[in-house]
Amino acid sequence: MKKSVLAGLALAICALSSTAFADTPSFNYLQTGVQHTNTSAGNNWGWGVEGSFNPVGGLFFSGDYSRTNYIQSAQSDLETYRADVGYEVDFLDALAAYGEAGWAVSQVSGNRSDGAHVEVGLRANVLSVLELRGAVGHYNRDGGFNEYSGAILFHFVPFTSVSVGYVKDQASASNGSYNRWQVGLRWSF
Repeated sequence: MKKSVLAGLALAICALSSTAFADTPSFNYLQTGVQHTNTSAGNNWGWGVEGSFNPVGGLFFSGDYSRTNYIQSAQSDLETYRADVGYEVDFLDALAAYGEAGWAVSQVSGNRSDGAHVEVGLRANVLSVLELRGAVGHYNRDGGFNEYSGAILFHFVPFTSVSVGYVKDQASASNGSYNRWQVGLRWSF
């Protein structure tokens, strides 16, 4: 229930703050950062990189890679990555809705799980110094799980921002769930 409320709140903030928009959010970016993951096996630090490329119109390609260092119960690192193709539609001056679909993989202790990934979300620029993002997604691997995420980006110099985000992954009953806080540096182009 809490994850649905958080995702709904992030999407509502994006939609309700439309009167204070600046430019449309960029779907051309590269971001790297650190993350802290909480699982049933404990708390672990890691890092990640993600990017998006918008060659023409609303079409974009995106992907990410993350590595959570040493999961004690598995005695191994957890690696996840995905590749998607998506489309974004601009509303008003700086509110963008998007959808993307692709393939996702997770790997721990030599066990690999992969499957389809879909995600929909909203991104909004507020007063040209702040971007809000909210999304819901679904992965179809190991019985599937749902993902809820939100992020705030602070634009402090041209083309550069600091990102603070939260991701809640609800795995299948046999795999449990985890949540992840992440802080990163994003370069938009």
